[in-house]
Amino acid sequence: MSHFSLNRVSIKNPDLSILREVGEKIAKELGGELVDTIRDYYGRTQSGFVFAVKSPDLPWGVGVRVASDGSVEVVADRWAHGRAVAAFEQRLTQLYTARAVATALTQMGYQVSADTATDQIVIKAVSYL
Repeated sequence: MSHFSLNRVSIKNPDLSILREVGEKIAKELGGELVDTIRDYYGRTQSGFVFAVKSPDLPWGVGVRVASDGSVEVVADRWAHGRAVAAFEQRLTQLYTARAVATALTQMGYQVSADTATDQIVIKAVSYL
């Protein structure tokens, strides 16, 4: 049955600029685009997201928003595209966590380099104290 479903990912109280940056990166990786609204199989729409992505694998779109309790929610119609939505959620969590850690380390005075070219993310932090 087609309907919008909501899943919470393991990101809490996100930095919105990092979240948007990650959304742009995911859209580019998927060969998609950032959009304002998503839809379900029946054409019903939702909007009001921090960002939303539409791509060939996610033709109806996936929206990301922050709930009142600070948790990050992923909204999508998973009918026929459930695996692609799950992969999106995993990549969102992975990229956000890596970017947030790199940002925190930089603020603490470390020189940080990150390699995200593969499915694994490697962050190197060096302190010259």
